[in-house]
Amino acid sequence: MASGSLSSSSANSPSAEHEFMQAIKDYQQQSGRLFPTWSEILEVAQNLGYSKAGGSHLRRALPRP
Repeated sequence: MASGSLSSSSANSPSAEHEFMQAIKDYQQQSGRLFPTWSEILEVAQNLGYSKAGGSHLRRALPRP
């Protein structure tokens, strides 16, 4: 599989979403696990070529109080 970070436009495209969903379904079938752990989901994403881009801190989804 290709390596490198996904751009925001390709990461949100219907084809990228479909590819990720299919990869999760394939993982579930091969592993026999209906509900993979977050670590397993990250592994699937990395196998598709995802890598963290930029800083090491997560941006908060919710505004701070």
